[in-house]
Amino acid sequence: MLDTVINNDELPFIEPAMQLIRPSSLAVYDMQSLADLTGNAVMDFSGTFNSQGAVLSSVTDFINTKINEKDNMSLIFCWNLAARSGVNFTSISNLTPNTAPYSGCRLATDAAGASSWAAGTGLASPSVTTLGLNYVGAWTVQTLTISPTAIQRISHGGTLTSAALTSRSKSNYPLHLNAIPDNIPAYIKAGTTGTIGFFCAYEEILSTGDAVASMDIITSIMASRGVTIP
Repeated sequence: MLDTVINNDELPFIEPAMQLIRPSSLAVYDMQSLADLTGNAVMDFSGTFNSQGAVLSSVTDFINTKINEKDNMSLIFCWNLAARSGVNFTSISNLTPNTAPYSGCRLATDAAGASSWAAGTGLASPSVTTLGLNYVGAWTVQTLTISPTAIQRISHGGTLTSAALTSRSKSNYPLHLNAIPDNIPAYIKAGTTGTIGFFCAYEEILSTGDAVASMDIITSIMASRGVTIP
């Protein structure tokens, strides 16, 4: 029997998605099963999976990621979610309760079609701090961050936009993807339909370079699933 360590950076990963695991990983969901590749969590999802990811067939479908909000957190999402006209809908959220003051964070679209990444302030006014972005209507991969002082969005191309936080209140509820279940008091509960290819969460604020490198890995994996992501 040989006890040998092979150190060769050119050898391919057996599972390419394992490259997304970092020391700060809270969860890495490749959306091919309920499993988190880090072994930290198992999502709660009653829907189905196909070769591209988790299928959201109803606006009430939700995924409980089992990820609790942290002081410093980065979230990478890859999905193709349908736009909905004339209604509010959420895509990532643990923002509670259903009236201000709010705690938590939320990625959502309002009835006028404006989308934003938001942090609850814990104040009656302003109740949230928001950052505008587009994330529905086509396959996309993006990174969102939240810290005690700012919320950020990093595009696949490396463009960073941010909004300063002067107040922030964390929620005790875990992050949910798409809809929010009835037992959680949230202002927006409905989601949309579509497919989620990846969702990753880290307990750190990723640099733009690290975020883009991770999004490149996801883009490559999704290409092997037949999905082209700009």
